[in-house]
Amino acid sequence: MKILVASHTYIVDLNCEKFEALAKLEPNIEVTIIVPKKWKPGGVQNKIVETKPRQEGNFRVVPISNFSRNNQGLLTFGSDIIKLLNNFRPQIIQVEQGVKSFAYAQLITLNKLLNLQAKNVFFTWWNLPYKSKFPVSYLEKYNLSNTNGLVAGNQDAADILRDHGYEQAVEVMPQLGVNEDLFRPQKKPDLANNLGIKEDDFIIGFVGRFVEEKGILTLLKAVESLPKQNWKLLLLGRGELKEKIVQESKKKWH
Repeated sequence: MKILVASHTYIVDLNCEKFEALAKLEPNIEVTIIVPKKWKPGGVQNKIVETKPRQEGNFRVVPISNFSRNNQGLLTFGSDIIKLLNNFRPQIIQVEQGVKSFAYAQLITLNKLLNLQAKNVFFTWWNLPYKSKFPVSYLEKYNLSNTNGLVAGNQDAADILRDHGYEQAVEVMPQLGVNEDLFRPQKKPDLANNLGIKEDDFIIGFVGRFVEEKGILTLLKAVESLPKQNWKLLLLGRGELKEKIVQESKKKWH
């Protein structure tokens, strides 16, 4: 089985591990991931990432020329994608840019024009109700009507697309998961001592960008109602809300 995956997510090698594992399940499974050649993640990562090709057995990552370097919905690929599709002839095409994605519409259309006869699948995290207006509504309708399967990062995302008329197969599954060999609880006495963390402290952690949409200000309000006992809030990240977080914390706990 030949599987083609398209997403800016896989410019990061660590994010590719589930597909590397998939390619090793059986000898006849081949996985090709196409990623934008140049991508500017935005937020706190403000540098352009230039991706490199790599291959390990039946798994490979192929950078493709792209239009739009920092907008997930507007991302589309250059003409070099046609040669790759013709040579690889995938049986499944999975685009992980959401339902209102130009890249997904592009792959659906090329699937038809090149007579690949591949199944079309997309991934989405989007879990907030919305109403699409023309022309975005037309794009969404085109993508959904040509979709054979949906992978939703959460149940709300699946339910929302059901409400938008999607009737085909759905699987609820996080996009990446966690490598428990790398990310697991470990004793770090020196780090704990530097952070003023005692052995019996209850730690509430946040890892991510310090931006409003991550709900970090809501988290600060929530912990404010906790009893003043042996708990500590540990925030790891950076972003535009850093100064506000510091100021709010000083008001509440100093």
